[in-house]
Amino acid sequence: MRTYSWMVKITPKDPETLEPLENESTSQIMFNYFNAGFEAGVSYRFDRFRKRHQKLFKARKVNQIGYVVLLLPESRRDVLAQSLMCLWAVRSYGLSALSSTMRGGNQSLNNLVEIYINGSKLETPEDLKTLVVLNFKNYQAGLDIWGKPKRAGVSAEPAIDDQIAEVVGLGGIRHELKVRSHIGKGYHLAQGSSIKINVFTDIPINYDGEPFIQRGPCEVHAALSHSRHTPFVSSCDSFR
Repeated sequence: MRTYSWMVKITPKDPETLEPLENESTSQIMFNYFNAGFEAGVSYRFDRFRKRHQKLFKARKVNQIGYVVLLLPESRRDVLAQSLMCLWAVRSYGLSALSSTMRGGNQSLNNLVEIYINGSKLETPEDLKTLVVLNFKNYQAGLDIWGKPKRAGVSAEPAIDDQIAEVVGLGGIRHELKVRSHIGKGYHLAQGSSIKINVFTDIPINYDGEPFIQRGPCEVHAALSHSRHTPFVSSCDSFR
């Protein structure tokens, strides 16, 4: 069995003409996942806060509590759903579980991006807040947000060596709460070997746990990196 990584290329565009600025493009290797929007913004804000106050974050549990303290004042969701999410997040011991409490969770990605899978434009849910591109079935902290395919035309079971990526969507706080409580799954959007995202404005992006703010407009293109694959031996089916 071989695992394959993905090359993600980001090309800025001229704000007036929207012409690609190829000489300013950058590339990054994605091994596990790439996400954009709500969750990436949470990771970015916490990462910045932790770097500014390193002495406060020497223990894992302190990280969890600090994350909640940082995000709670800026929540715009109802108090009950917010409280449930934060309690669950601290209990789960995983940074990814706290992502539903970030400011800006009400903003849909539909107005910020256009997504193309293998050259075809992708129709997305109205409440799409986070776009996730998965190389493996398992997401942050081992979470399975794909589950069993239900949409027509999206039927392949994810596998570590299938050379395609799963494109998954996450909605608002209630949807996030269901997914991270293991009673729901993400939106099955597509599977493909080429993902292009036209971004119209600044957007948070996260490669395998390394978040940053990407200035828009720009084009994000993810494609399989055939030059980067690794033999992998496992008796565990959870990677498939």
